[in-house]
Amino acid sequence: MVVAAAAVLASCSSTAPKAAPAQTSATGASSATGPPLVSFETSAALAANGPLATGQTAASTCGSNRSGWLAEIAKVGLSAAKVSKHWAFLEPLGNGITGRQLQGSGTITSIDVGNVDVPFDHPFAGDMSFNEKLDSPYVGLSRNLGVGLTPGEGDPRGVVHDELMTGLMPHPVGNGSLGATSTWPQYATNSAKTVTQAFVPRTGDRVAVMGYWVVDCGHTDFHTELHSVTFMAYGHRSGSATVAHAFFNPYEEAQLYNPDLALAGLVSDPSRLDAPATQNILKYLVTAIVRVASGQDKQATLPVLVEPNLQSPAPWTVCAPPGTRGGRHSRLSVSYRFSARPGVDISVTGDPATGCAQVTTTLPKAYRPADVPGQRECPTSWSWLQANALAYAPGGGGRSFNLEQEILDQVKQVAPQLVPRLEAHLSQPVLSTCFPPLVVPDLGTPAAGHHSVTRSPSQAMPFAGWVRVTWN
Repeated sequence: MVVAAAAVLASCSSTAPKAAPAQTSATGASSATGPPLVSFETSAALAANGPLATGQTAASTCGSNRSGWLAEIAKVGLSAAKVSKHWAFLEPLGNGITGRQLQGSGTITSIDVGNVDVPFDHPFAGDMSFNEKLDSPYVGLSRNLGVGLTPGEGDPRGVVHDELMTGLMPHPVGNGSLGATSTWPQYATNSAKTVTQAFVPRTGDRVAVMGYWVVDCGHTDFHTELHSVTFMAYGHRSGSATVAHAFFNPYEEAQLYNPDLALAGLVSDPSRLDAPATQNILKYLVTAIVRVASGQDKQATLPVLVEPNLQSPAPWTVCAPPGTRGGRHSRLSVSYRFSARPGVDISVTGDPATGCAQVTTTLPKAYRPADVPGQRECPTSWSWLQANALAYAPGGGGRSFNLEQEILDQVKQVAPQLVPRLEAHLSQPVLSTCFPPLVVPDLGTPAAGHHSVTRSPSQAMPFAGWVRVTWN
């Protein structure tokens, strides 16, 4: 389990995700004739970000500057491992359970809607990942704290890697991605295929992104990311109009584990996060092994906790394509449709002077998130872990290794008396927490004449919608 997870990690989120050639669009970058098609209001976003902390190192953020998350265990052993987070906050808050969310505008240069990830810290399926070439005010978000072990690792200056589990993107009602008997790999594949197509960004889209500013401790270039994305608005030119889609992700996996399965999605109870039984992955791996050996669990079970996202993004703008205003008598046409939970404030205001619509999306202090519905514990077979891990063995070279034996070797060093019982149970799949994808009602095709915000109390996603701006 330990080595399998470390190995699958290497295949989950490359520093340069594959582009999607079928999803290209005209660039929306700013030009001398007009503002960017989609962006944050720069002054508001920079004020929200504040000064960026400096001086961080891989060792100070991740715990090591040599070995990545979990892969470190194969080198130094579980008891000596120090990298306890897959994604470490560059600016931790409070007791370090969470960190600052930062905002940046730019252009998507490549995107991959993938389905291979580490199951136990991906309760909403595999990641959609994309590279964002940042606008100049935000280039400080892009950093590499290491040099990497593989040629080409590391993000270019001014490019930041953004990731979000596909189950946290809008899906249609009745998508059926997570069935009663779904394995995690089946769920991840289905979720990636069933994202509402209009809410899948395209290479070349202009984008405004808010997310946790982290270092990916699973890569030895230790590059920064906005991960997970908590808000994004993105769009491109469609005929003479700009069409943008936006949504807010309500949940973040806390990288903390608790054996009480009922607590995983209970985001209304913050006390779960620092409860005595709540542990980071390094400690909980030991707990999971002990629970199997003692008969408390029939198979290795890794129930991750989820926490709510409540920070509002800065106001953002959607602008008509440059050069499309017919004359001084042209009128700016702004249309929009959103579906939102009660309590979320949404306003859309057109400004003919700039040719843009300003959009404000706010989660007030009184807003209450929904506890995560539909929890399951999804199995992942050892054979899947083995098949997806072989080429990514710690140390490189694609050498073959036996996952079960790696675990037993670790246990023999600390508790040899547990080995016989573990040998009898390791053939069972690993269980990890799964939640079904978030659903949003059909919002139709962006067109003129719509000006609506529909309240949906049963919707877990705080808001999702589209904005269309053009000159008439």
